[in-house]
Amino acid sequence: MKELVFNHEYYEKMNFYTNVELEVRKGYFGFDILENKRLN
Repeated sequence: MKELVFNHEYYEKMNFYTNVELEVRKGYFGFDILENKRLN
């Protein structure tokens, strides 16, 4: 399981999203880098 951290602009609408699609790549120190996101 991963913890996702989004900018504050998404918090107000957070409860309205039903699907979150992410494209990630491996980063340093075990972190994943978010390349693309689709919030529906």
